Amino acid sequence: MPDLRSWFFPPNPMLRLRIFGTGCVQQSLMEEKVRQAAASLGLNIDLSIVQDLDQLIERRISRTPALEINGKLSIIGRVPFQAELLELFRMADAQSTDRNSFLMKVSLRNERTHACLAGSLVGLDQVNHPPMKTPITWIVGLDFTAMDRPVIEYTASLADMLYPDKIYFVHVYPNLDLPDIAKSALSDAELPLDERLVRDIQKQVRKEFPEMDRYATECMVVEGKPESQLLRWAHIKSAELMIMGRKKKMGGSGVIPRRIARKSECSVLFVPEKPSFQLRTFLVPTDFSVPSAKALETAQWVSEHVDGSTLFLFHACHLPSSIYYDGLAGSNMVDLLREAAEEQMDEFKEKYQAPNARVIVNAKADRSVARTVAESAADIPADMIMIGGKGRSGLTGALIGSVTESLLQSVEDIPVWVVKTAHKRQLQAKSPDAAAKSRA
Repeated sequence: MPDLRSWFFPPNPMLRLRIFGTGCVQQSLMEEKVRQAAASLGLNIDLSIVQDLDQLIERRISRTPALEINGKLSIIGRVPFQAELLELFRMADAQSTDRNSFLMKVSLRNERTHACLAGSLVGLDQVNHPPMKTPITWIVGLDFTAMDRPVIEYTASLADMLYPDKIYFVHVYPNLDLPDIAKSALSDAELPLDERLVRDIQKQVRKEFPEMDRYATECMVVEGKPESQLLRWAHIKSAELMIMGRKKKMGGSGVIPRRIARKSECSVLFVPEKPSFQLRTFLVPTDFSVPSAKALETAQWVSEHVDGSTLFLFHACHLPSSIYYDGLAGSNMVDLLREAAEEQMDEFKEKYQAPNARVIVNAKADRSVARTVAESAADIPADMIMIGGKGRSGLTGALIGSVTESLLQSVEDIPVWVVKTAHKRQLQAKSPDAAAKSRA
């Protein structure tokens, strides 16, 4: 009698892996993680280490370490997370075998589906497999003030809906080298200052984010200036979203958040002091530009994970006051401009596939566009504003538009998501607990 188990579970093929490096610590760390990931999946691997400069040039690898899987460069210039490696290996393994490939494509983070698949081979075609998930990394800025609580709580609420791969909670301390007198005054002077601060952050995060163990989280304390260090670590960790507080009554000039929004390579979400944890209504201001399109795509990406959500597209026609004093009939000109904007809005919706988005076109003379957006968001009322960040990208920063920067000063109680890169990735299916929480 044939061995049916070998038919259902064919032997794993061998993965051809190559790590490109220069013999540095990061290369050794990547090799260790690669071997651990392969061992945990029971995969056969053919691993080789390449440190030859000519081969690096030939493969056009400018940053190391780099990982090649079955002839395809998958990671360049960084050490991957363990969950990311596991997913890449499963994808490569699934592509190299046709039989039972659906087992290989199940997201590692959906433990409930894994248990279902492992428990029975009956009715597998009826299982609603979650789509593969591309890694998403968040950086959360904390400052040990009362602002940390709403920031952490909002991060927890958003994580239950969007399921990030990794969340870094980062605090920037000016100088970690304390004088001996200050060290002696501490109750636990045997611990370095950064470790004590990390312990305090972990305690606070766990208090406000009780389900943090469901996610890959890390608390960090770094030395330096908040603006430069947050931007630096967002770049190092390849973060796609930075979350930070926006103070009004708690004090603070708000200069650092505006500078970070101006220079950040990644998107930045600003959480107010008293945010609404209900995410049902999204407002996307648009001037029909590419940055506005990115904001629209991200808003659609987020709203897809919220039952009964409503998406508003908003356009404000800025009219000079002189329009009422020249020879033209002011009211007729306003109507003509509004009609033209509505036609552009229809074209914008069709081009970026947003047929269900509701449209608001506002035309008022001598009115700040940012103020008009803020007033409209309050009237709807909107639970989040998602606006495109303009300009160039790179280490020198991605400049945001003047309207976006003014909006950060005008809006008080509504979270503002400044979108630098469109988020269109499919996320894994929510667990029943998370789904129920998002509907509450």
